[in-house]
Amino acid sequence: MLPRMSARQAIGVLVIAATWAGCTPAGEPASESSGAWVGTVTTAGDVTIVVNESGSVWGGAATLIGEASIGVETGEPHYMFGWVTAITADEDFIFVGERLPPVIRVYDHDGTYVRDIGSQGQGPGEFGWPASIVLAGGNVLVRDDGNNRFVEFSRDGEFIRTWAQWRGGFGSSRTSVVAPDGGVYFPAPVTRDPETGNSIWGYLHWGPEGEMGDPLIPPRFDYDPPILSRGSLRGPPVPLSPSVVTTLAPFGAWIAGVSSHYRFEIRHLDGRVIITEKVADPIPISEEERDWEVRRTTASLRRDLPDWSWNGPPIGDYLPSFSSFTPDFSGRIWVRVRAASTPVADCDPDPQPGEPAVPCWRRNFRYDVFGRDGRYLGPFDPPPELEQASLNFAHILDNQLIATAQDEAGTIMVKRYRLVLPGEESR
Repeated sequence: MLPRMSARQAIGVLVIAATWAGCTPAGEPASESSGAWVGTVTTAGDVTIVVNESGSVWGGAATLIGEASIGVETGEPHYMFGWVTAITADEDFIFVGERLPPVIRVYDHDGTYVRDIGSQGQGPGEFGWPASIVLAGGNVLVRDDGNNRFVEFSRDGEFIRTWAQWRGGFGSSRTSVVAPDGGVYFPAPVTRDPETGNSIWGYLHWGPEGEMGDPLIPPRFDYDPPILSRGSLRGPPVPLSPSVVTTLAPFGAWIAGVSSHYRFEIRHLDGRVIITEKVADPIPISEEERDWEVRRTTASLRRDLPDWSWNGPPIGDYLPSFSSFTPDFSGRIWVRVRAASTPVADCDPDPQPGEPAVPCWRRNFRYDVFGRDGRYLGPFDPPPELEQASLNFAHILDNQLIATAQDEAGTIMVKRYRLVLPGEESR
């Protein structure tokens, strides 16, 4: 953790309770500088602390307007999705990675099918599992987790080369990130924890010619999540407990924090750090939800250890402040935060070992959006088809969001939305 600054160290303090009209930082759309944001900004050297006290830059909640939808329950194969693993887009096309079958589907922005890229296999132009797609140097770069390599295509789908074989395998749901030199950062175990011996995941760098660069190791925090034990083995974390959350942003920064408090860091690769805090009331966990989580966890562990009983600290009183960060291509950070859980009537109140348990509590989420300068832009309430989905696999640029969605029948779709800010026309 970074040390606290003394008053003598603080170079400047700016207290803002205004509209910020005409003061938009470079890289943010001008339309995001309306509303009343109240907070403090304190800078000392390369470290800036932003405390978001109340209000927001947008002055209200953003909404999404659906403009195109891809995906049907039955119909032509290239409009039926089995398992979407990746999404990206450029000004002309939407690229969707599919695992069932392994292929890249290409659509225009109206949702019309254009072509397939690649196919299943181990040969040139083939992959076992397209886990991530990035557009680098005008080409389509597919991270093939099935064969532990990258496969490169032109935007028209022509195979170019297979490169950067990785013997250790990828094995991560995190997306790859384009590097400033035109290469790619990809998730992989980069070192080991000297105390536990466990692998530490970060990002390895391959340059545009396939040369290996220095790894990126995520920030470390002085926090150990509460853990249960399985006899002599390490068990799962205590349910609903805080965790360390990290991700790498496409604008060259780690977004990282411990979810015990609404506080995270924007650690730029050049050494600049923005510590972002938001004043918010914690969400309490009801006694009924805690009791059910204890019963569910006990039943799960008694499947292999019939005599297991709770051996860790109790479940906390409050939900973690956030669960994930999604940095977008416009420099904003979408923080997935927990809302109060709601009870489910048709559930398993007394889970039994070896039997799947229907949850008795529905975990609800919403999003808070921040600028790359740490200021709180405003809240975002997702539409019903996105309520339980994470935006980690979404493509977000300016006012356009493309993400996977699911209707009540379970049909998987890829939908293109327009982000509408308060005061803007919804049509």
